[in-house]
Amino acid sequence: MEKITRGIIAVPAMNATGEFVSWRLLGTDNAKTTTFDVLRDGQTIASNLKNVTSYLDTNGNTSSKYQIVTRVNGVKTETSAVVTPWSDKYLKVKLSSPGSQYTPNDCSVGDVDGDGEYEIIVKWNPENAKDNSQSGKTDAVFLDCYKFSGQRLWRIDLGYNIRAGAHYTQHLVYDFDGDGKAEVICKTAPLTKDGKGQYVTAAATDSNIKNASQTNYRNSSGYILSGPEFLTVFNGQTGSAIHTVWYNPNRAGGASGAASMPSKSFWGDTYGNRCDRYLSAVAYLNGAGNRPSAILCRGYYTRAYVWAVDFDGKKLSTRWLHASTSSTSASVTDANGNTTTKSYGSSTANRGSHTLYGNGNHNLSIADVDGDGCDEIIYGSGALDNNGYLLYATGYGHGDAIHVGDFNPDRAGLEVFQVHEESPYGWDLHDAKTGQILYSATTSGDNGRGMAGCFVANKRGGQFSSYGDRSLRSAVDNSIITTNGTSCNFRIYWDGSLQDNWFDTNVSKWNGSSATTIFSPGNYSNSKTCNTTKATPCLQADIFGDWREEIVEYSGDDNTTLTIFTSTEATNYRVPCLMHDHTYRMAVAWQQSAYNQPPHLGYYLPDAAAGFIANSSITVQDDASSSSATMPAVVPQNGVILWPFEQGVAHQLAVVGDDLKNYVTTDVTIGSGLTYGGVKELNDLTETRIGVTVDNNPAPDDNNKLSFNIVPLSGYSLNITRIDFTATRIGTDGGNIDVSWCGNKIASGLRPARNAQNPEYTTYCYNVTTTNPEKGHKLTFNVYNLGITKQMAFANIKLYGTISQTANAKSNTIDNAVTGIVDVQSDASVEEKWYTLSGVRIKAPTQSGIYILNGKKVSIKK
Repeated sequence: MEKITRGIIAVPAMNATGEFVSWRLLGTDNAKTTTFDVLRDGQTIASNLKNVTSYLDTNGNTSSKYQIVTRVNGVKTETSAVVTPWSDKYLKVKLSSPGSQYTPNDCSVGDVDGDGEYEIIVKWNPENAKDNSQSGKTDAVFLDCYKFSGQRLWRIDLGYNIRAGAHYTQHLVYDFDGDGKAEVICKTAPLTKDGKGQYVTAAATDSNIKNASQTNYRNSSGYILSGPEFLTVFNGQTGSAIHTVWYNPNRAGGASGAASMPSKSFWGDTYGNRCDRYLSAVAYLNGAGNRPSAILCRGYYTRAYVWAVDFDGKKLSTRWLHASTSSTSASVTDANGNTTTKSYGSSTANRGSHTLYGNGNHNLSIADVDGDGCDEIIYGSGALDNNGYLLYATGYGHGDAIHVGDFNPDRAGLEVFQVHEESPYGWDLHDAKTGQILYSATTSGDNGRGMAGCFVANKRGGQFSSYGDRSLRSAVDNSIITTNGTSCNFRIYWDGSLQDNWFDTNVSKWNGSSATTIFSPGNYSNSKTCNTTKATPCLQADIFGDWREEIVEYSGDDNTTLTIFTSTEATNYRVPCLMHDHTYRMAVAWQQSAYNQPPHLGYYLPDAAAGFIANSSITVQDDASSSSATMPAVVPQNGVILWPFEQGVAHQLAVVGDDLKNYVTTDVTIGSGLTYGGVKELNDLTETRIGVTVDNNPAPDDNNKLSFNIVPLSGYSLNITRIDFTATRIGTDGGNIDVSWCGNKIASGLRPARNAQNPEYTTYCYNVTTTNPEKGHKLTFNVYNLGITKQMAFANIKLYGTISQTANAKSNTIDNAVTGIVDVQSDASVEEKWYTLSGVRIKAPTQSGIYILNGKKVSIKK
């Protein structure tokens, strides 16, 4: 997940009096224990907000100053920066136009300077931009980067060898090298200048690129059918070119070098219509915790090439290149130039092409469709696995719209809704993992628009519709909800419900029988959508504020001002920042590509919403007092120590049963050869992922140890007699686990279930003997024989045992509760210092119980 701030904004309310304040619940927050306070001018005006991340201040005005205080179990953990309200009910960002013939077009966002706030990258399109099928010279395309204050950071001039139009420039904005700052990657050419005014060829390490002539290759019809083609990565903060390489493949299918347009038999035409159809995306092909790849695509009417490119902070390099060069054959070339070709004998719909050849769309999507922790590329009527090989092809051919999401929450995995341009036309809903056709129908002609989302509150799951079939249908059972046509442009979260609304220049919602308009951006500054008849926003994304999405358009009054709209409608829900949902964030990155499509979540929101509400409260009590005494003998007590191990991060404390509470301390340590990789959501369990830093290390060693540590307080003995835990192999047929207790191996070579199996995990139980029960104990998992791109996952580590007191033990007490704290003194420092009653300092409480905060006894209640 990107490291972003609370994104607090204050906006004059659209349909109410006062200032509407909203902010983010982050995907890294523990939703059950996180609450918020709202400050105006330094004074608290709302506290313990646990159901929403917004607040209408009816007494506020445009000069008020707002902050958000974040609390975990009632303890202040963060105070936001101060913000003042927008001057109007929408945000106006004044741009610096490259000329009167330009209007803002597709935009994308990324944190280019690492401050936790997004910047916006704007593509400027000239009025003479062309579709590939149209001849004519175009003016140059420019990319600008702006702060939302209107400060321009840089401008890139793509030059005359990059034609202006929806299919030519697909600019990716994302942190590709993992340094916390976003880069920009796009196709370039001779005459392209970076944000410092230098030709991008200067950033090449290939001498043939570095010495390329700065020539205008446009022909008399305005097409660029010869000359070099490049790919460049730019520094997102300065706009300077970092590295330039040959675009792969070139227009003749070659891996490098300049090439002229080949004969008609190669692409199907000779004027660049099919050759110059580009798409782009970002994908985590190695899984979370690893650097993402840029996905660059060329062609979809016939030949289809998909190029996965990595950036290490200095250089671009090929991960793999997929080439579907016929309807039955496709190849993958790896990073070393080795090519493997496979033949394919069928499609899932038993028709059409069996590869990506002819099966591509004017758009694409990215999602982990097979549950292996790695992204796949959904390329219209086909999909690629994370290794570049074909996952499936439906055979339905080319289409103009695609939607990927959890449209049927009662079946496993994600679904794909697609419309089709080729005979017999129509639409289909298919399984995103297998390509299995769930529902489909034909139409009388090119079905050019389609939409899917969850629009109807009293219908479980999602719905879809298309221009060729005006019915709104259920994605669960294909039943018809209405035959009155609904919008097929964009979906959006706007009205505060858990349902999608439609966006098609206006925002509308389902009223029980049809759609009703609820908001019209065009009423403000003559705001305009872009891309002519497509009428798409410059960008739609959860950019700041609460979980509702922002609409980015431009003012038709001057063509040089972005107008950004955020919902100030009341809501009864809070949802983590949508940009912290992986499927959604990848969608925002590819949204700018060709025929723009709206982003979708990777989960079904109505089912998930209940889990985002906090239920904790805190009571601060009087100063604590401590004493030391010789305790009477403690009758041995049985209890359980449980690590849910479901947070996906380091230092996860155990939940200690009442009979053992206050008698033990707990901790988790991880070897240098292991990494935390976030969480894995299974059917009824959340596990923490563990990755490796050494590929396929063949043996257990100190570096690949994951250790769960328990220490009884001085004067006590802890005798553990049984250990339980669950484990899963994620996306791998390899991987082993050895288990040790108190330094003695109790199991070796374990191979738990893969997450693709049913059940998705294996539960292990062992009876154990504890040597030296007065000392610290360690449960150790060695993870080995695991590929560096794969992971193991663990959860529910349970240790069953008995606590006993040794003779004449001295025990410290607080209010007669046994503790490991020798003395308690009041601490007036600003820093919040938390201790458990066992004397261990912690960052903040994560469960109910009694703690010491700056010398005061604090009771955390759930």
